[in-house]
Amino acid sequence: MDSGVINSQRFFILMFLVIVLDIAFSDYFPWVKALYTSDNLEVIALNEKITNQNFSKLLVVKTLRFLSVAFLVVAFYFYHKFLKNIKSNVLFNKDNYRLLFRVSTFLIVYAIIHYILNYFDVERGYFNNGYVVFIAITIYSFGEIFKYATKVKNENDLTI
Repeated sequence: MDSGVINSQRFFILMFLVIVLDIAFSDYFPWVKALYTSDNLEVIALNEKITNQNFSKLLVVKTLRFLSVAFLVVAFYFYHKFLKNIKSNVLFNKDNYRLLFRVSTFLIVYAIIHYILNYFDVERGYFNNGYVVFIAITIYSFGEIFKYATKVKNENDLTI
């Protein structure tokens, strides 16, 4: 496989990860600062409809939304390992399809968390959940294809 294509995919994953983390940090840190100073609470209150009564609830929702980014980071890590295996010409083994299954699982968990959090917070998540689920299902399908291809490869290796 062309290593230039693999390297460009790895670069785009890294850039996407940096953008996601930047969005997550910029969205979450004003809430943390509002815990300690009232000035930041007034700034947040101008942008969002909050009061002192629902501040705690919204802070918990924002914290869970921020922590859910960890599922994306782990999914990107497993996909990075998958790309590293492909670059090393390790195509059909158990690790590759298991990595793809893990990526799809973490993406689905991320989408479920954001779907539940949208009931408590009207703010839209970092990504559209429909797209995340579609990507997860597509990656899972590729995992099944790799699983079947690994099985066929192992059977061919035994017959030769």
